[in-house]
This record gives sequence, C-alpha cells and structure tokens, in this order.
Amino acid sequence: MTAIITDSFTHNYHACDQQLAAAQKSLTSSDWALINHATQILVKAINYL
Repeated sequence: MTAIITDSFTHNYHACDQQLAAAQKSLTSSDWALINHATQILVKAINYL
C-alpha cells in the first residue's frame, strides 16, 4: 500500500515539475494567452496535490 502512495506522489511531483518548466518557458514568448494557459495548468496540478 505504501508503494502505491509513494508512486502516486512521485508521479504528481514530476507532473508539477514539468508544468512549472512549461510555465517558465511560456514567459519568454510574450504571448499572454500562452502564459495564462500554462500558469493555469500549473496551478491545477499543484492544487491536485
């Protein structure tokens, strides 16, 4: 059971890390729609935790 919980948190951590990288990358585009979209996905990923 512990492995399932650990695996779930590890997966969620990596998903948040990937979304953070995408949000940071979007900041270089000056495309506010893209920045907003990437940021909202990141916030949803964090709130999922």
